[in-house]
Amino acid sequence: MPDAPDVRENTMTKAMKEMTQSDVQQWLWKAAREGDCEKIRILAVHGVDIDARNEDGFTAFNIATEHGHADAAMTILAAREMNYARSIGEDPAAFYGLDGAPETGLLKGRASKEGGLFRRRKKSRVA
Repeated sequence: MPDAPDVRENTMTKAMKEMTQSDVQQWLWKAAREGDCEKIRILAVHGVDIDARNEDGFTAFNIATEHGHADAAMTILAAREMNYARSIGEDPAAFYGLDGAPETGLLKGRASKEGGLFRRRKKSRVA
């Protein structure tokens, strides 16, 4: 039997298939306002536009910080970094020196001890 996060993700994934892109974006902004890191991670993994602006011109990051949700803001920043790594053709987990898949590594905040969430691990140079 799946644990609660898996059930929630499956439920959200099914619901997203029935929603418009605008509705999904509203879901992201609501998650940012409420500090719901799990929902932000699920939406990011499923391709929601992390940098989309609402009718007031605010991004999910702006909304999370305005409401004092530092963990949600960090999750959004991690999702941006994941999108960047993907955009240059890199596997985000490998790009940041993390073990596991992107959704269980970078977006869950399991960063290397040396670099933190956003610092790329240095590769050794062969002379």
